[in-house]
Amino acid sequence: MKTLPVSVAYPIWTAVGTLGSVLLGALLLGEAFGVAKMLSAMAIVAGVVGLKLSAA
Repeated sequence: MKTLPVSVAYPIWTAVGTLGSVLLGALLLGEAFGVAKMLSAMAIVAGVVGLKLSAA
């Protein structure tokens, strides 16, 4: 929070939690990990990168 505005820091930590639960669900719990889920995860990452770039 010292180097990032809250409008970027909060979505980053939210994305980390979301992507972590998707990966753990797929790896440890055997949940399906199809194309739609992969594209959605990539959209989350792209959104966080876009926020970070716009804050620079």
